[in-house]
Amino acid sequence: MPVISQMKVTLRANGSLRAGVAIVVLMLTLTIAAPVVAPYDPLSTGPAMLEGPSLAHPMGTDALGRDLFSRILFGARLSLGAALLTMLLIVTAGVTLGLVSGYNGGWSDAILMRLADVVLSIPSLILALAIVGLFRAGLMSLVFALSGVWWVRYARLTRGLVLTSRERVFVEAARALGAGDSRILIRHVLPDILRSVTVVATLDVGSVVLAVSALTFLGMGTQPPTPEWGAMINEGKDFLFVAPHVMLFPGLALSLTVLGFNLLGDGLVDRIGATESRPR
Repeated sequence: MPVISQMKVTLRANGSLRAGVAIVVLMLTLTIAAPVVAPYDPLSTGPAMLEGPSLAHPMGTDALGRDLFSRILFGARLSLGAALLTMLLIVTAGVTLGLVSGYNGGWSDAILMRLADVVLSIPSLILALAIVGLFRAGLMSLVFALSGVWWVRYARLTRGLVLTSRERVFVEAARALGAGDSRILIRHVLPDILRSVTVVATLDVGSVVLAVSALTFLGMGTQPPTPEWGAMINEGKDFLFVAPHVMLFPGLALSLTVLGFNLLGDGLVDRIGATESRPR
């Protein structure tokens, strides 16, 4: 099939994209298959406390004798799941508001941009902490807090892209043919800007994964004994010199995931740059 062949050529020619796809696919596969792949119940305690890596426990055990490999696999479901849900909410809200603001202009555009300026003037993690503090600590509170902070980035990005796109020839042609604003936005403007938004969103997934884990590390997300990478790193810090693997392996899983999405985003940037610079 032409599409599959083109994808193979793209992956062969782009090392960053190839590595990013491999890492992200691996992590997502392990996340989905956690109940099958995990050798132990992630909440099951045992007598082998703070045991180092072994055949029975490939990544060792924690202070309660729980298998770290199993907890990391199940923790990925929360860390990655929360990050992807957050990105979905961020992009949906930001792109929708940015489309309307950039296309219509006027007072709604002015209000949105001033709101964005205020939100962006405050460090995102501090603002997210304040929002979570208003509600009960938990993963969904964390998701909505991060979404409430980050959507403005995509609203500003989308608005800027729409301001350029709405002046393009195909938009003017659609308007001349009598197409309504909604049809122009959905059928013409949105597809034109979607590629750029997708690249930025891919690069941001790693940052959101880090933000989710950072807030959970501070006790604002899931609560023990639920496995989540940030919470596991927090639990492991007390045993850094006695059993460093308790903190090391969740940290490596987090770092590998962030690296994968960053490489994927960089590869997409290179791919789009090569496509746009190609003579037509």
